Amino acid sequence: MAIIASVLSEELERVQNHIVNYRKLLDELPKGSLVVQKIEGISYVYRKYKKDKKVISLYIGKEGAPESIKAFKERSEYLRIAKNLKDSLKEEARLRKALRHYE
Repeated sequence: MAIIASVLSEELERVQNHIVNYRKLLDELPKGSLVVQKIEGISYVYRKYKKDKKVISLYIGKEGAPESIKAFKERSEYLRIAKNLKDSLKEEARLRKALRHYE
């Protein structure tokens, strides 16, 4: 039984390290959603986010420009990391529950 508990403890520690790393990565990436607005037939990309109670629209560039392509890549990376964080939090809860049986 002690072997199982030690394996679960190691796995819990690994998952907690992942959670810390995911949170650091999310803090480095820009927050908000990307919105494409069409004005007079030209598509422009904006990042919208909340600051206090205001919604801020930050101009990125024309759709297809290097800045907007980079913004879309960052957004998909943000969503991927957020999903991994959510999965890791679920895994942490599951491991904590399993470890309670061996204490």
